[in-house]
Amino acid sequence: MHVSSPLNFGPSAPPQWPLWLAFAAVVLWAAWGGLFNPSQLNDSWEQLVWAQQLEWGYWKHPPLTTWLMAALQRPWGPSAWWPYVLGGACSAATLWFTWQLGLRLLPAAAMAWVPLLYTLNNGFTRRAQVFNHNSVLVMLIAAVAWRLAVALASGRLRDWLIVGVLAGLSLLTKYQALLPLGLLAMLAMYGFGRADGWLDTVRVVRNWPGLIAASVVALIVTMPHLVWLWQSDFMPMRYASHALGAHESSPWKDAVALFVLQLRNWIPGLLVLAGVAAWHRWRVGPTTGGLRLVKPWWAALIGGPVLALLALAAMGVNLQSHWGMQSLQFVVLILAAGAATRWGAPRASAWVGWTLLQAVGLALIALQMTGRLDTHRFDDRKVDAQQRVRDIQAFATRTCAGKAWLLQAPTHVVGMWLAYGDPKVRPIDADDPSKQSQVHEETGLAKPGVGVLQLMQRSTAPDASWTLVSQTPQNWPQYRLWGRWQVACQVK
Repeated sequence: MHVSSPLNFGPSAPPQWPLWLAFAAVVLWAAWGGLFNPSQLNDSWEQLVWAQQLEWGYWKHPPLTTWLMAALQRPWGPSAWWPYVLGGACSAATLWFTWQLGLRLLPAAAMAWVPLLYTLNNGFTRRAQVFNHNSVLVMLIAAVAWRLAVALASGRLRDWLIVGVLAGLSLLTKYQALLPLGLLAMLAMYGFGRADGWLDTVRVVRNWPGLIAASVVALIVTMPHLVWLWQSDFMPMRYASHALGAHESSPWKDAVALFVLQLRNWIPGLLVLAGVAAWHRWRVGPTTGGLRLVKPWWAALIGGPVLALLALAAMGVNLQSHWGMQSLQFVVLILAAGAATRWGAPRASAWVGWTLLQAVGLALIALQMTGRLDTHRFDDRKVDAQQRVRDIQAFATRTCAGKAWLLQAPTHVVGMWLAYGDPKVRPIDADDPSKQSQVHEETGLAKPGVGVLQLMQRSTAPDASWTLVSQTPQNWPQYRLWGRWQVACQVK
């Protein structure tokens, strides 16, 4: 039994039915995407493509996310369902790790608020259907924070080694894991230095060798990727530099948009909290009591990432929208603590509101993805992937007269083809700069009579040699797919 938060363990442990109900909601949200989405975000299609080869790194990102896709794709083949399975699993695991961390930081009355509010954040529900590096990173940082709380309380070397493994895995997901890992390491050192030996509810067992061992293990876990990074001339970092420089808006405008998006994600949760506040004011009267926000754990988990985002904006860095979810993932804990401080555990009325908002959210996303609502908004998931593959096949049949051919296309189109296309037609990823020599070799060595169909997605054709192959029913220009025969079929 750990010393920290003893009220949340043993006979006085909080009930777990809210956690299991939230698990069911997360799984439903992920499956909902598979049932109603015509397509997926391009990030998810990319994983199907990269998972064909196990490598120590890929041209955009470190390898762990792709390895997880390969764990399903290698034995059972590519499928459009794998991103939904993995995305739902990551969101459910993030909830589990956040719950475990909450058991060590929050009072028992707050614990039921954690799964309730977690599943009222669009970033954890609507995005449960998305599988990319961001969903894996959020999961692993939650795991690191939980196991750090365990290691600080126990002082056992075994627990510190687990922290090191998880930290290394998070670095194998995205390099920006360095920020939360650095803040958590600073939190541990601060705890070691406190005279009273307490970090909020966690009684710290000072263990400098454990912290050092965790750092060494994390370095060992990432070392093969660091070697690959050097050998690849830091390709993912060059991609990140290019992506950050592609923005035309001001850094502060991006920062405002980032925080506004996070506020929008919390609208369902804020509605329930407002309803609970109004109910208590009506039935009980004004509620007193507040939450002391200046705490070491909150500073490391929430305050530090927010200050880092503001500092980057001040330095002129254009912030990416998904950084908000990664930086503010633990807001759910502070909201749960505040709600429990003012109102105690959630009552039945809060769960009624939760149920209604889940139903409304699921109905809205089904209407949006099937084109019955919000038809003007661009979204990769609204591009019918199966229809796109049929359009490519029909174009090739018309212009190649049934001859053998290869497909050279953008990464996400290759992913669509792997999921829905003819397995006899080999797709070639035209976007991956590390594979350009392979692309030239395979297209140049195409057998006589074997065509190479080159595809490009853009609003207009580069020149008259390109023909429109596929477009969306909404006629969104940026989703037009153009094709030409880079190597002709030699049809007689």
